[in-house]
Amino acid sequence: MRSISTCLMVFVAVSAFAQSDPQATRETRALYSNLRKVGQKHLIYGHHNTVVQGQTWKHEYESIDRSDVKTATGTFPALYGFDFNRGIHKHEKQVKAIFKRGGIITYSWHARNPLNMGAPEDATGNPLQNLMPGGKGNQVWSGWLDEMADYFQSLEVDGVKVPIIFRPFHENTGDWFWWGAKHCTPEEYKAAWRYTVDYLRGKGVHNLLMAYSPSKPSRYGYEERYPGDDYVDIIGFDHYYRSDQLDSFMADCRMVVDFSEARGKVPAATEIGPKDSLVAVTRSDWFTGEFLAALKEDPVACRLAYMMTWMNSDRKNSVPLPGQRNHEDYLKFHRDPFILFSDRLPPMYR
Repeated sequence: MRSISTCLMVFVAVSAFAQSDPQATRETRALYSNLRKVGQKHLIYGHHNTVVQGQTWKHEYESIDRSDVKTATGTFPALYGFDFNRGIHKHEKQVKAIFKRGGIITYSWHARNPLNMGAPEDATGNPLQNLMPGGKGNQVWSGWLDEMADYFQSLEVDGVKVPIIFRPFHENTGDWFWWGAKHCTPEEYKAAWRYTVDYLRGKGVHNLLMAYSPSKPSRYGYEERYPGDDYVDIIGFDHYYRSDQLDSFMADCRMVVDFSEARGKVPAATEIGPKDSLVAVTRSDWFTGEFLAALKEDPVACRLAYMMTWMNSDRKNSVPLPGQRNHEDYLKFHRDPFILFSDRLPPMYR
C-alpha cells in the first residue's frame, strides 16, 4: 500500500489560488485555501445527514451530538452533509453548532420542479429553461433563492458568517433529475447555474464555495457542462460502484484531480460509496482493503481533498455500527493517518 509520503512525492504543484467569488468572506477564503492545503496530505471524511438520521433513528433537527459515525468511532465526521429538500431553515441550529466545533458544512439541493412543485425527477414543462428570467418558473425559483439568500446570511456565529459548500444541480450528466443532460443543452445548464450563483451574490451572499459534481464523469463526460472558473470552487463527482467497477471509479478520481488542479480548484469525491450501500457489500474490508488501498496506490487519485458517503437509514447505510460486518474495518479506516475525521481535522477557518 502506498504511504502518505509516497503520495506526496508524486504531488504536482497546482495553479495559483483561484476562488470564484472575489468578495468571499475571510473565513470562506480560508476554508478554500485549507481544503487545497490539507488535501495534499490527507483525505477529509464526510457523511450526509449524519446528525439528522441513522440506521435506527431519523428526523432529528435539533440534535447536534447524535450520529452513527460517532456511535461507530467515538467521533464525528469532519464534513457534514445536508440538503435543502427538508426545508431551507431546517438545520440552522445544527449548522451553527457544527461550525463552532470546527466542522465543514456542505449542502446539496434536490430542488422541486418550479413549474408544478413535482419531485426532482419530474421534468414536466422544461423546468430548467423556465427558471430563467421570462420563464414560467422564474418567480418561484427567484423566491426560493431569496429565502436561501436570507438563510445563508443568517448563518452567523459571533459575528462570523458560516462558510457553506453549496452543491446545486448535482449529477447533471445523468438523466434522472430535471436539470440532467436529457432535459437541457450544455449551454442551458451553464446559464441556469450562472444565473443562480449571480442571483445569490447579488443578494450579498459571499460565504459560499460552489461545488460542481456530475455523475460518473469518465463515462458521461465532464467539461461540456462545466459552468466556468468564475462560478465554481470545488470540482467533484458522484459515483456509486460495485467492486468490479473499481477501475471506473478510480478513472473518475484521476479525471477530477487533473481537471481541478489545472484550474487551481479543490478536487473532491462529493458523493461516493458502494452501489446499494454496505448492505450489498460481501467483503468485510471495503473501506481499507478496497477503497483506501486503491486510492493510496494511485499517485493522482490520492490528491482528492474530501469524500462524502451517503446517509444511513433503516434500509441502507454507509456507516457500519458496532457488531456489523464492516465495523472493525471502519475503525481501521478511521485510525488511518491519511483519513481525517473531526478528531484530527486542523483549523479550517483561519
